[in-house]
Amino acid sequence: MSENDKRGLAGWLGLREPFDYSKARWLGPVASVLLLLLFILAIASAVKMLGSAVFGSASLTPGSSLGVGAVTVALIGAPFVIWRSVVAQKSVDVQEQGQITDRINKAVEGLGAVKEVNRLGRNRHYVIQHETGTKLRETDFEWRGEPFAWPEGSLVASDISGQQLEEWKHVSLTEPNIEVRIGAIYALERISQDSARDHIQIMEILCAYIRQNAGREDVPLPEGEPTPEEWQEWARTGREYLRLDVDVALKVIERRGEDRKRLERDKGYCLGLERVSLRKTILSWRDLTGADLRNADLRGADFVGARLEKANLAGANLQWANLEKVESRCAQLGRAKLRGANLGEAEFQFANLSRSELQGAFLGNGDFQGADLSAADLEASDLRCANLEGATLMLASLKDAHLGKARLDAATDFTFAFLGGAALNFADYTEVPQLFEHLSDMFGDGSVKLPGGHGPQHESWPAHWPRFELGVKPSTVGQFVNCYEKEWRKWQADPETYVPPEAPEEG
Repeated sequence: MSENDKRGLAGWLGLREPFDYSKARWLGPVASVLLLLLFILAIASAVKMLGSAVFGSASLTPGSSLGVGAVTVALIGAPFVIWRSVVAQKSVDVQEQGQITDRINKAVEGLGAVKEVNRLGRNRHYVIQHETGTKLRETDFEWRGEPFAWPEGSLVASDISGQQLEEWKHVSLTEPNIEVRIGAIYALERISQDSARDHIQIMEILCAYIRQNAGREDVPLPEGEPTPEEWQEWARTGREYLRLDVDVALKVIERRGEDRKRLERDKGYCLGLERVSLRKTILSWRDLTGADLRNADLRGADFVGARLEKANLAGANLQWANLEKVESRCAQLGRAKLRGANLGEAEFQFANLSRSELQGAFLGNGDFQGADLSAADLEASDLRCANLEGATLMLASLKDAHLGKARLDAATDFTFAFLGGAALNFADYTEVPQLFEHLSDMFGDGSVKLPGGHGPQHESWPAHWPRFELGVKPSTVGQFVNCYEKEWRKWQADPETYVPPEAPEEG
């Protein structure tokens, strides 16, 4: 038997699903009117019966007098019956809310469950000698079965002074009771499904739990200002998975029903995961529509295929994160740190990326139609085949960016944008007149059609642009050379003395 078959009166009557009172709301007033008419009809019939009994000419028979008496008693007792029914229903409602509150409290207690574990360990003593000559005796702890390393520059007292090592001893520690916590999370999910009134409260509890327990990072971050190679190495190695209970909490958030999401939207609520640390994590959930991830530490996180529509990631650190194929329409990513992030094929229509840091990011094939990229730092980013129609790039830095095949239109705003060292190829910018003033700072070849539809032979053609199409050509050793890339980098290295190559002779 399914859950719906045994839930309440509807299941008892054989209905497959319980009533959804949020639908067909017009039936409620109709039903109320019909019940009121039936009640008035019953009162009128009773009054008529009593009138006939009191003022009628016919004498009352024992049977009819008994019926009149029953009607009289029923009319007098009806208000009391209705009142008792209302009171009983209120009592049931109070008891139900009390039970739900007790269930929530018990589940919250379960979220803090810990268990005691015994481990073997011992003290290890060493001496640190300072520059002044002072020697300070220090103590560290060694766990049995785990590698132990002496601090740098220490003199190991227990090993060099003949002292005996301490015996191993049992140490009682506490650690999260994952099994109990997972049970508590599932209990909260059940309450959220049963009670729409408590759904948002449950989501806030789960978000708070994630904030407090996510983001265990064992791999040290590159120090200072790391190079792209160091970032890539850090992103590849030591990727850590979420602790199991946190992973379950995120999955519960992900699979909440459409009715609950609609309730959140109606209440103006968004998931409060701001300031959460999930760096270097393969995210197990994919629907973060409307989530609040402001200032979150998401370095190296994997968002592939996630939904971030209307999500707020303002100020979030997403360096080297993978946002490939992400749906982020109307998302808030202002001031987000997206250095080296992969946004390939991502959908960021009308998203707010103002003042975001996108140095070295891959935005190829991404849809940024109508997006706000004002004052964004896109230095050395890859925007090939990206859709920038209607995008705002006012005051943005596109230094050394690659815009090959990027889709621009007359509404793309390049006001005060810096495009020094940027590249264009295989694109028709006939209807993009605002790009004309930037061409002298950019690099292109004969595959580009200038604003106004002009080609390589027109007088407006930049002097440092080759007048033919630079492509990929085979070399003498059987490999292929990207001639466009080679010439672009050559011009970037010394734009003052660069001379574009002549077109090869045909045949």
